[in-house]
Amino acid sequence: MKSFRFSIACCIVILFAATGLGAQDWFLQGHGIGLYDGSRSDYDRTLRVVQTGDRWSLQELADMGAFRTNGPKVFGAWLQGPPTDTFKNLSGLPAFLYKVRITNPGGESRTEGPYNFYPPGFATFFLADVQDGKEGTWQIDWILVNRDSRQERTVASDRFTMGRTAPSPGATGAHQAGMVHVGLYDGSRSDYAERVSIVQTGNRWSLKDLVETGAFRTNGPKVFGAWYRGPHTRTFTSPSGVIMLHYKVRVTNPKGKANEYGTYGFYTPGHAVYFLADVMNGMAGTWRVEWFTVHRDTKEEKRVQTDVFEMIP
Repeated sequence: MKSFRFSIACCIVILFAATGLGAQDWFLQGHGIGLYDGSRSDYDRTLRVVQTGDRWSLQELADMGAFRTNGPKVFGAWLQGPPTDTFKNLSGLPAFLYKVRITNPGGESRTEGPYNFYPPGFATFFLADVQDGKEGTWQIDWILVNRDSRQERTVASDRFTMGRTAPSPGATGAHQAGMVHVGLYDGSRSDYAERVSIVQTGNRWSLKDLVETGAFRTNGPKVFGAWYRGPHTRTFTSPSGVIMLHYKVRVTNPKGKANEYGTYGFYTPGHAVYFLADVMNGMAGTWRVEWFTVHRDTKEEKRVQTDVFEMIP
Protein backbone atom coordinates (compact mmCIF):
# COMPACT_ATOMS: atom_id res chain seq x y z
CA MET A 1 0.00 0.00 0.00
CA LYS A 2 2.85 2.40 0.90
CA SER A 3 4.52 1.66 -2.41
CA PHE A 4 1.26 2.36 -4.27
CA ARG A 5 0.79 5.69 -2.47
CA PHE A 6 4.39 6.63 -3.14
CA SER A 7 3.91 5.92 -6.86
CA ILE A 8 0.81 8.14 -6.99
CA ALA A 9 2.67 10.93 -5.20
CA CYS A 10 5.55 10.67 -7.65
CA CYS A 11 3.16 10.83 -10.59
CA ILE A 12 1.53 13.96 -9.19
CA VAL A 13 4.91 15.65 -8.66
CA ILE A 14 6.01 14.73 -12.17
CA LEU A 15 2.72 15.99 -13.62
CA PHE A 16 3.09 19.35 -11.86
CA ALA A 17 6.71 19.67 -12.94
CA ALA A 18 5.89 18.81 -16.54
CA THR A 19 2.93 21.15 -16.84
CA GLY A 20 4.23 23.94 -14.62
CA LEU A 21 0.99 23.92 -12.58
CA GLY A 22 1.26 25.93 -9.39
CA ALA A 23 4.78 27.14 -10.21
CA GLN A 24 4.76 29.09 -13.45
CA ASP A 25 2.98 32.18 -12.11
CA TRP A 26 4.42 34.99 -14.23
CA PHE A 27 3.41 38.43 -12.91
CA LEU A 28 3.27 41.91 -14.43
CA GLN A 29 5.45 44.65 -12.92
CA GLY A 30 4.93 47.52 -15.36
CA HIS A 31 4.29 48.62 -18.95
CA GLY A 32 3.97 51.80 -20.98
CA ILE A 33 4.37 53.87 -24.16
CA GLY A 34 6.91 56.60 -24.78
CA LEU A 35 10.62 57.25 -25.18
CA TYR A 36 13.32 54.94 -23.85
CA ASP A 37 17.12 55.13 -24.10
CA GLY A 38 18.46 52.74 -26.71
CA SER A 39 21.97 54.22 -26.88
CA ARG A 40 23.55 52.48 -23.92
CA SER A 41 25.64 49.32 -24.08
CA ASP A 42 23.62 47.77 -21.24
CA TYR A 43 20.29 48.10 -23.12
CA ASP A 44 19.57 44.43 -22.42
CA ARG A 45 20.19 44.75 -18.67
CA THR A 46 18.59 48.08 -17.76
CA LEU A 47 15.36 49.64 -19.03
CA ARG A 48 15.76 53.43 -19.01
CA VAL A 49 12.47 55.22 -19.65
CA VAL A 50 12.96 58.85 -20.66
CA GLN A 51 9.34 59.95 -21.01
CA THR A 52 5.83 58.52 -21.06
CA GLY A 53 2.60 59.92 -22.52
CA ASP A 54 -0.57 59.12 -24.44
CA ARG A 55 -0.44 61.87 -27.13
CA TRP A 56 2.39 62.14 -29.64
CA SER A 57 3.30 64.13 -32.74
CA LEU A 58 4.81 62.24 -35.67
CA GLN A 59 6.71 65.31 -36.83
CA GLU A 60 8.19 66.01 -33.40
CA LEU A 61 9.20 62.38 -32.94
CA ALA A 62 10.93 62.44 -36.32
CA ASP A 63 12.67 65.73 -35.51
CA MET A 64 14.11 64.36 -32.26
CA GLY A 65 15.38 61.19 -33.96
CA ALA A 66 12.98 58.89 -32.08
CA PHE A 67 12.87 56.39 -34.96
CA ARG A 68 16.51 55.35 -34.58
CA THR A 69 16.58 52.13 -32.57
CA ASN A 70 19.97 52.92 -31.01
CA GLY A 71 19.27 56.55 -30.15
CA PRO A 72 18.96 58.18 -26.69
CA LYS A 73 15.22 58.70 -27.25
CA VAL A 74 13.54 55.76 -29.02
CA PHE A 75 9.78 55.74 -29.50
CA GLY A 76 8.35 52.45 -28.39
CA ALA A 77 6.56 50.32 -25.80
CA TRP A 78 7.88 48.28 -22.91
CA LEU A 79 6.81 45.48 -20.60
CA GLN A 80 8.37 44.54 -17.25
CA GLY A 81 7.97 41.13 -15.67
CA PRO A 82 10.04 38.98 -13.28
CA PRO A 83 13.66 38.04 -14.16
CA THR A 84 13.80 35.23 -16.70
CA ASP A 85 15.55 32.87 -14.29
CA THR A 86 12.51 33.02 -11.99
CA PHE A 87 10.62 30.47 -14.08
CA LYS A 88 12.38 27.79 -16.13
CA ASN A 89 11.16 24.67 -17.91
CA LEU A 90 12.59 21.18 -17.46
CA SER A 91 15.30 21.96 -20.02
CA GLY A 92 16.50 24.92 -17.99
CA LEU A 93 15.17 27.49 -20.48
CA PRO A 94 13.06 30.54 -19.51
CA ALA A 95 9.47 29.30 -19.38
CA PHE A 96 7.93 32.36 -21.04
CA LEU A 97 8.22 34.26 -24.31
CA TYR A 98 6.18 37.21 -25.54
CA LYS A 99 4.39 38.48 -28.62
CA VAL A 100 3.31 42.03 -29.47
CA ARG A 101 0.11 42.91 -31.33
CA ILE A 102 -0.17 46.44 -32.73
CA THR A 103 -3.47 47.80 -34.02
CA ASN A 104 -3.66 51.01 -36.08
CA PRO A 105 -6.50 53.57 -36.05
CA GLY A 106 -8.16 51.76 -38.96
CA GLY A 107 -8.50 48.57 -36.90
CA GLU A 108 -5.80 46.65 -38.81
CA SER A 109 -3.62 44.46 -36.58
CA ARG A 110 -0.39 42.60 -36.96
CA THR A 111 1.49 40.43 -34.47
CA GLU A 112 5.23 39.97 -33.98
CA GLY A 113 7.03 37.26 -32.05
CA PRO A 114 7.39 35.17 -30.06
CA TYR A 115 10.59 36.69 -28.68
CA ASN A 116 12.70 36.16 -25.58
CA PHE A 117 12.61 38.58 -22.67
CA TYR A 118 15.88 40.21 -21.65
CA PRO A 119 17.38 38.46 -18.58
CA PRO A 120 16.09 41.07 -16.06
CA GLY A 121 12.56 40.29 -17.31
CA PHE A 122 11.70 43.26 -19.50
CA ALA A 123 11.04 43.70 -23.20
CA THR A 124 10.95 46.70 -25.53
CA PHE A 125 9.16 47.11 -28.84
CA PHE A 126 10.17 49.78 -31.37
CA LEU A 127 7.00 51.46 -32.70
CA ALA A 128 8.09 51.90 -36.31
CA ASP A 129 4.50 51.27 -37.48
CA VAL A 130 3.39 54.81 -36.66
CA GLN A 131 5.66 56.17 -39.39
CA ASP A 132 2.92 55.29 -41.89
CA GLY A 133 1.30 58.57 -40.83
CA LYS A 134 -2.07 57.22 -39.68
CA GLU A 135 -3.58 59.65 -37.18
CA GLY A 136 -5.81 58.54 -34.33
CA THR A 137 -5.76 55.91 -31.58
CA TRP A 138 -3.27 53.05 -31.71
CA GLN A 139 -3.23 50.03 -29.40
CA ILE A 140 -0.44 47.76 -28.20
CA ASP A 141 -1.21 44.34 -26.66
CA TRP A 142 1.45 42.27 -24.94
CA ILE A 143 0.86 38.51 -25.15
CA LEU A 144 2.62 36.04 -22.86
CA VAL A 145 3.51 32.69 -24.47
CA ASN A 146 4.34 29.53 -22.55
CA ARG A 147 7.44 28.09 -24.22
CA ASP A 148 6.36 24.44 -23.87
CA SER A 149 2.57 24.46 -24.13
CA ARG A 150 2.37 27.50 -26.47
CA GLN A 151 -0.56 28.70 -24.41
CA GLU A 152 -1.07 32.46 -24.85
CA ARG A 153 -2.70 35.18 -22.75
CA THR A 154 -2.78 38.97 -22.99
CA VAL A 155 -1.06 40.49 -19.94
CA ALA A 156 -1.05 44.23 -20.76
CA SER A 157 -2.54 46.74 -23.21
CA ASP A 158 -1.78 50.40 -23.89
CA ARG A 159 -3.45 53.00 -26.11
CA PHE A 160 -2.01 56.23 -27.44
CA THR A 161 -2.98 58.94 -29.92
CA MET A 162 -0.83 59.94 -32.90
CA GLY A 163 -1.21 63.25 -34.70
CA ARG A 164 0.84 65.36 -37.05
CA THR A 165 0.43 68.54 -35.01
CA ALA A 166 -0.39 67.09 -31.58
CA PRO A 167 1.06 68.60 -28.39
CA SER A 168 4.67 67.80 -27.57
CA PRO A 169 5.18 64.29 -26.19
CA GLY A 170 3.79 64.08 -22.70
CA ALA A 171 2.67 67.72 -22.72
CA THR A 172 -0.85 66.87 -21.58
CA GLY A 173 0.50 65.33 -18.39
CA ALA A 174 -1.75 62.31 -18.99
CA HIS A 175 -0.66 58.90 -17.80
CA GLN A 176 -1.20 55.45 -19.20
CA ALA A 177 -3.83 53.32 -17.47
CA GLY A 178 -1.94 50.60 -15.66
CA MET A 179 1.36 52.52 -15.68
CA VAL A 180 3.47 52.13 -12.56
CA HIS A 181 5.27 55.23 -11.24
CA VAL A 182 7.20 53.49 -8.46
CA GLY A 183 10.59 51.85 -8.83
CA LEU A 184 14.25 52.61 -9.45
CA TYR A 185 15.44 55.81 -11.11
CA ASP A 186 18.95 57.03 -11.86
CA GLY A 187 19.97 59.70 -9.36
CA SER A 188 23.61 59.81 -10.46
CA ARG A 189 23.13 61.69 -13.72
CA SER A 190 23.98 65.38 -14.01
CA ASP A 191 20.84 66.01 -16.10
CA TYR A 192 18.40 64.89 -13.34
CA ALA A 193 16.63 68.26 -13.56
CA GLU A 194 15.99 67.84 -17.30
CA ARG A 195 14.51 64.35 -17.28
CA VAL A 196 13.64 61.31 -15.18
CA SER A 197 15.81 58.32 -16.09
CA ILE A 198 13.77 55.27 -15.08
CA VAL A 199 15.77 52.09 -14.52
CA GLN A 200 12.96 49.73 -13.49
CA THR A 201 9.30 49.92 -12.52
CA GLY A 202 7.30 47.50 -10.42
CA ASN A 203 4.60 47.09 -7.81
CA ARG A 204 6.30 44.46 -5.62
CA TRP A 205 9.66 45.05 -3.91
CA SER A 206 11.93 43.33 -1.40
CA LEU A 207 13.52 45.56 1.25
CA LYS A 208 16.52 43.21 1.46
CA ASP A 209 17.08 43.39 -2.31
CA LEU A 210 16.75 47.17 -2.31
CA VAL A 211 19.32 47.53 0.46
CA GLU A 212 21.74 45.22 -1.37
CA THR A 213 21.20 47.24 -4.56
CA GLY A 214 22.13 50.47 -2.78
CA ALA A 215 18.70 51.88 -3.62
CA PHE A 216 18.58 54.12 -0.55
CA ARG A 217 21.39 56.41 -1.70
CA THR A 218 19.73 59.47 -3.23
CA ASN A 219 22.57 60.09 -5.68
CA GLY A 220 23.05 56.49 -6.76
CA PRO A 221 22.38 54.90 -10.16
CA LYS A 222 19.40 52.97 -8.75
CA VAL A 223 17.33 55.02 -6.30
CA PHE A 224 14.07 53.65 -4.92
CA GLY A 225 11.31 56.19 -5.28
CA ALA A 226 8.25 57.49 -7.08
CA TRP A 227 7.87 60.04 -9.86
CA TYR A 228 5.29 62.25 -11.52
CA ARG A 229 5.39 63.78 -14.99
CA GLY A 230 3.13 66.73 -15.68
CA PRO A 231 3.08 69.47 -18.33
CA HIS A 232 6.01 71.85 -18.75
CA THR A 233 6.09 74.53 -16.06
CA ARG A 234 5.65 77.19 -18.73
CA THR A 235 2.02 76.05 -19.05
CA PHE A 236 1.24 77.19 -15.50
CA THR A 237 3.50 80.24 -15.25
CA SER A 238 1.93 83.67 -14.72
CA PRO A 239 2.64 86.64 -17.06
CA SER A 240 5.04 87.94 -14.41
CA GLY A 241 7.05 84.71 -14.58
CA VAL A 242 5.80 83.07 -11.36
CA ILE A 243 5.18 79.30 -11.44
CA MET A 244 1.68 78.90 -10.02
CA LEU A 245 1.61 75.17 -9.21
CA HIS A 246 3.67 73.28 -6.66
CA TYR A 247 3.23 69.71 -5.46
CA LYS A 248 3.13 67.61 -2.33
CA VAL A 249 3.30 63.87 -1.72
CA ARG A 250 1.32 61.70 0.71
CA VAL A 251 2.74 58.28 1.66
CA THR A 252 0.49 55.81 3.46
CA ASN A 253 1.97 52.73 5.11
CA PRO A 254 0.31 49.27 5.37
CA LYS A 255 -1.26 50.20 8.72
CA GLY A 256 -3.01 53.22 7.24
CA LYS A 257 -0.77 55.90 8.76
CA ALA A 258 -0.14 58.72 6.27
CA ASN A 259 2.69 61.25 6.12
CA GLU A 260 2.64 64.31 3.83
CA TYR A 261 5.68 66.06 2.38
CA GLY A 262 5.80 69.42 0.64
CA THR A 263 4.98 71.69 -0.94
CA TYR A 264 7.86 71.60 -3.42
CA GLY A 265 8.58 73.06 -6.84
CA PHE A 266 8.52 71.03 -10.05
CA TYR A 267 11.61 70.72 -12.20
CA THR A 268 11.32 72.98 -15.25
CA PRO A 269 10.15 70.22 -17.68
CA GLY A 270 7.28 69.50 -15.26
CA HIS A 271 8.47 66.37 -13.48
CA ALA A 272 9.17 65.54 -9.84
CA VAL A 273 10.72 62.60 -7.99
CA TYR A 274 10.26 61.44 -4.41
CA PHE A 275 12.79 59.27 -2.55
CA LEU A 276 10.84 56.52 -0.74
CA ALA A 277 12.88 56.42 2.45
CA ASP A 278 9.64 55.66 4.35
CA VAL A 279 9.83 51.95 3.51
CA MET A 280 13.10 51.57 5.40
CA ASN A 281 11.04 51.03 8.56
CA GLY A 282 10.68 47.44 7.34
CA MET A 283 6.88 47.39 7.34
CA ALA A 284 5.65 44.70 4.93
CA GLY A 285 2.38 45.05 3.05
CA THR A 286 0.69 47.49 0.70
CA TRP A 287 1.92 51.09 0.53
CA ARG A 288 0.29 54.00 -1.31
CA VAL A 289 1.82 57.15 -2.83
CA GLU A 290 -0.43 60.07 -3.79
CA TRP A 291 0.62 63.22 -5.66
CA PHE A 292 -1.18 66.55 -5.30
CA THR A 293 -0.76 69.82 -7.15
CA VAL A 294 -1.10 72.90 -4.95
CA HIS A 295 -1.99 76.35 -6.34
CA ARG A 296 0.51 78.94 -5.15
CA ASP A 297 -2.10 81.64 -4.36
CA THR A 298 -5.38 79.87 -3.60
CA LYS A 299 -3.73 76.81 -1.95
CA GLU A 300 -6.28 74.67 -3.79
CA GLU A 301 -5.16 71.04 -3.91
CA LYS A 302 -5.86 68.48 -6.61
CA ARG A 303 -4.86 64.82 -6.50
CA VAL A 304 -3.28 63.98 -9.84
CA GLN A 305 -1.77 60.52 -9.39
CA THR A 306 -1.96 57.49 -7.10
CA ASP A 307 0.22 54.37 -7.03
CA VAL A 308 0.14 51.34 -4.78
CA PHE A 309 2.96 48.84 -4.29
CA GLU A 310 3.80 45.93 -2.05
CA MET A 311 6.85 45.62 0.19
CA ILE A 312 8.17 42.28 1.38
CA PRO A 313 11.11 41.68 3.77
